[in-house]
Amino acid sequence: MKLREARHNAFLSIRELASRAGVAPRTIVEVEAGRRVPYFVTARKIAHALGVEPRDIEELAARTAEGFEGKAGAT
Repeated sequence: MKLREARHNAFLSIRELASRAGVAPRTIVEVEAGRRVPYFVTARKIAHALGVEPRDIEELAARTAEGFEGKAGAT
């Protein structure tokens, strides 16, 4: 599932999700838009705030599979 879909399913605004995950709202916007790939820790925070596993969200799955070895994007 897409991050935006997961956020909507959780009835969260961008600001609410960002607050729960401890990240900037801009991070959520850019991940949803495909302009940023979050680091492992950020991906885990976002997934945890949504109550799902990172592997269940397309934009987070690849990064968490890579662990800390990823090099794309910075969040």
